[in-house]
Amino acid sequence: MEQGLTETLAKLADRNLSAEEASALLASLENKELRLDMQFQRHNKTFAMNAPDAYRGGQTMNGKAGQHEVQVLVPEKDEKAVRALTYGAPLSLVVRYLEFDNFYRRATFTGSLPDEPKKNEPVETPKPEEEASPAPEPDPVTEDEPPSTGSPPPEATEPEATPTVEEDPPAKPDPPAPSPVKPKTGEMAVFASPELPVESSASIAEKASVRSSEIIACLAHRTQSTKEEAAQVVDGFWDYLAEVKAHYAKHTRAHTLVIPHFGSFRFRFRRGNTRILEFLPAPEDSANRGMPGSSWVDQWSGKPQGLSVRRRISVFVAEQSGLPLKKADALLNQLLETVKALYRNRAAIHWARRGTMRESKTRGGREVYSFFASAGFLERLQVPPEPVLAERPEHSHGRSRSKRSSHGQGKGARPRGYKAGKPPMPTGQKMIMKGSGCGCLALPLIASIIGSGHIFNVGVFLGFLFLALLVKRALCHKE
Repeated sequence: MEQGLTETLAKLADRNLSAEEASALLASLENKELRLDMQFQRHNKTFAMNAPDAYRGGQTMNGKAGQHEVQVLVPEKDEKAVRALTYGAPLSLVVRYLEFDNFYRRATFTGSLPDEPKKNEPVETPKPEEEASPAPEPDPVTEDEPPSTGSPPPEATEPEATPTVEEDPPAKPDPPAPSPVKPKTGEMAVFASPELPVESSASIAEKASVRSSEIIACLAHRTQSTKEEAAQVVDGFWDYLAEVKAHYAKHTRAHTLVIPHFGSFRFRFRRGNTRILEFLPAPEDSANRGMPGSSWVDQWSGKPQGLSVRRRISVFVAEQSGLPLKKADALLNQLLETVKALYRNRAAIHWARRGTMRESKTRGGREVYSFFASAGFLERLQVPPEPVLAERPEHSHGRSRSKRSSHGQGKGARPRGYKAGKPPMPTGQKMIMKGSGCGCLALPLIASIIGSGHIFNVGVFLGFLFLALLVKRALCHKE
């Protein structure tokens, strides 16, 4: 029975299996009690809507039967026994077939844990301590007899060794302690306030405006994960984007992060210290690729060199959240696919404490889909220092200063027409230049009406004077 079930799961894991053969294999598993041997890997809360009522609120155990992944739903009463399991622990369970996931090629069963772990508990309690307590009584008798003093030391060392074994188990619950401290901002910071309904993919795709809490509920539903785990992946993804200095490629005037087949984020400074974070979706042809798998996790050597950007983000999210790498990668891939489907439909996405992705129009009237970061998220960005190019405002920012000063802002307002590095025009020269310019245009017209040649000559003279003053002013500016 055990080998037959393992062979059946191996056949079902083949993606080239025809639909008829798959349905025949699944029919052979229905309405039977099966013996399943698996190696335990991880567990989480059962939130699946299609789970039987007796198993809702219980635990979902993930493991491997042979070389293929399986899931087993256990009732809530077995929660303590599930939490006591360690990674790689062998299990032999009596299960019943529930459903088969065609995407992950994974079978799900229902069952319960045996009571064997409870029987092992009293074995661990050392009772020899009670028998060792009367051993010190012969000590006063041995004080008179020095040759017998050699026997007590080994008896005294035995009870000292037993408490050291008891001190080891309390060190195991230490690793889960830092997990609640990690989420600081984002979804986990406001996790209690938003409503997180279980949304199907169709209902989200049809909406014109989606909140990040709805995306979290959708991720949890699709991957059969908890909403807390989905929220931790969303937080880890945005925490990766926030570390501009560490994860973005540096260019002359900007820093970019390109996520293949998803889009690119660009950070830059504008007008001094103003921070700008933009998003450019991937082209339609590039974004239409299927969702990648997570089989690379089983073959990864543990070195980040050579990983793609998407896989580096998965490793970062797993380290930040404490989730298994394979689960974090599956949730991240589902997150990116969900966001791609939304921005292809031009839906607005409101990210909690981050900003909004929505469609907008450029100055030329072209419609683009971009990201508008909130002020708080821009302040939380870990960015490099402002580039040198933004610190040469002698000529570039002189115009903006002159516009502000021309309106009379500040006490030391500079005169109208002032330019950085160029002295202002004297008042007398300014009046002569204006008068000569007006005279060279008006006097020839008056002379032609009256018929006077002297007035025409005066207009020509004023025209030459205006040109001379204009050349002088140009040379002064050139200096």
